[in-house]
Amino acid sequence: DIMYDAYIGGVGYTRQSFWDNLAHYVPNQGIHDLVRKTRKPVPDNIEYIRENCEYVDKINLFFVKEEARVRMRNVLADIPGILVSSSLSNNLEINAAGADKGNALIRLAAHLGIRQEETMAFGDGENDISMIRMAGFGVAMENAEECVKAVADHITVTNNDAGVAAAIRKFVL
Repeated sequence: DIMYDAYIGGVGYTRQSFWDNLAHYVPNQGIHDLVRKTRKPVPDNIEYIRENCEYVDKINLFFVKEEARVRMRNVLADIPGILVSSSLSNNLEINAAGADKGNALIRLAAHLGIRQEETMAFGDGENDISMIRMAGFGVAMENAEECVKAVADHITVTNNDAGVAAAIRKFVL
């Protein structure tokens, strides 16, 4: 009851059997559609990785049962050099330590010549926390997870109510 994808060069490779039964692992239609757009099915993604690449960008796991997700997170917590986060209530994302949105925001700002304190970031999931913290001004969506709201400088309306636009109008324009 765990679907696992590996990202290589920005493309997610998933096992054909997961692809064929996607609704079992991803019941939300919006996320289901996103997975269909961002994954490529292969007969066996582990074998595909062994044969075709030296480096995996990221691993994503979808869990049918919350208990399995909690157990996996506890096991992964003891592995040095990785960062475990989540963007959905039923997934875990495994990246290299330091490969988070906060560090990406700071690198992008530096590349564009923007000071860290002049940045604004928006988020709703656990994987957004580092970005919210690192931004000069961090904004959580009203429908964000509580852990995201706890670190934000401001809570805007939901993403369904154009929360990003509302915060930009309030604080930027």
